[in-house]
Amino acid sequence: MENIPIVIGIGLVLAFVASKVFKRFGVPQVVGFMAAGILLRILGIITPEYIDTLGVIFTLALGLIGYNIGLELKTSILRGRIRRILLIVVLEATSAFWIVALLVFSVTQQMYVALILGSIASATAPAATADVIWDHECKGPVTESLMFVLAMDDIIAVVLTNAVIAFALFHLTAATNGLFSVIISPLIMTGGSILVGVIFGIVFTQFVKIEEEKGVIVELELALVILLVGVVDYLAFNDILAAIAFGVIVGNGVPQEKQQGPQMLEVIMAPIVMLFFVLAGAKTNLSVFMGGLGGTVIILTILYIGGRTFGKVVGARIGGILTSSEPTVKKYLGICLLSQAGVALGLSVIIESEFSVLGGEAALFGSIILSVVAISTMFLEIVGPIAAKWGLAKAGEVGNGRADCIEPIPAKSSEVIETSKEIES
Repeated sequence: MENIPIVIGIGLVLAFVASKVFKRFGVPQVVGFMAAGILLRILGIITPEYIDTLGVIFTLALGLIGYNIGLELKTSILRGRIRRILLIVVLEATSAFWIVALLVFSVTQQMYVALILGSIASATAPAATADVIWDHECKGPVTESLMFVLAMDDIIAVVLTNAVIAFALFHLTAATNGLFSVIISPLIMTGGSILVGVIFGIVFTQFVKIEEEKGVIVELELALVILLVGVVDYLAFNDILAAIAFGVIVGNGVPQEKQQGPQMLEVIMAPIVMLFFVLAGAKTNLSVFMGGLGGTVIILTILYIGGRTFGKVVGARIGGILTSSEPTVKKYLGICLLSQAGVALGLSVIIESEFSVLGGEAALFGSIILSVVAISTMFLEIVGPIAAKWGLAKAGEVGNGRADCIEPIPAKSSEVIETSKEIES
């Protein structure tokens, strides 16, 4: 089959059907999207050549992922508690990072592979947990801390992964990449990405001040998201981080009465998000689970899930103790942080692409990293929401009314928006 539109259409239709089937059994639809991609790869409908041709979908979707995360970081959430919650975030994210890294290193004896999987393990998906909060009308200390912790997790994961990728490239290509690439390059990438995102955000918020038509606002918003990821890609900066910065400025700078714009944008871009997960599933190399490396990959997947879970729970508990947080925060915040989706998967896709160019050992480990994260994501997207609901129920926060800092999605568009919200990783 050589018709790209037909391939895209088959992918979207099968993803839609799979998501409905999975949701009927209480499984998040993002798992259905990825399962559709894996099936299409097995059937030979989506080939590696098609994935390369549709590479722009990854870039656009990663921009949307970052943008949605940035929109969640409202100053109303941060006010009066940023220091306390920030310490919790750092401890639970870095605990997951180091525990997973040590476990992976014990198996692979490859430091750069261990650090990469550790950095990805620090990311968490806000959307699935937010859905639990909305559906069960949760309110209380744990709920109030969750959204900020979840969003900051992803920022830490992006920064950590950028630094680790630079270290890995230095390790693999020391002859052509000097120490500059390890120390200075990540700093330039991080600072440049944030600066570009902030500039785009300022431009957009200034336009919103003089424009009343929501349709026109959404048109410019969509154009700027696409232009932003294009500019960032050209400058070799990080598209997720730039989009987060853009989203933070928009989320805090656009008046509440014009906030329908971001929700309309999510509806428009939902098919791109769906196709991102289909292609990510198709990229998953299931053959690494077979043959001589099969046992090692399965062990790595188990260690990744187990180490990440332990790190999140213990790190959040230590952070809660050090900040004298409420007893329920100490006990149950960590168990609410298990979900993982778009950011983790997006970072692993970037790594796989970077390493495949190098060939040899790097290409093999890049494929292994993507496969481990993809399979772990599917598992954690099932277990994560269940664990979050249990933790919030044990904390006594279910049925207390929605938290003031979390705005529900309008009912008329929640089904469509859910498609893109599930990617926030």
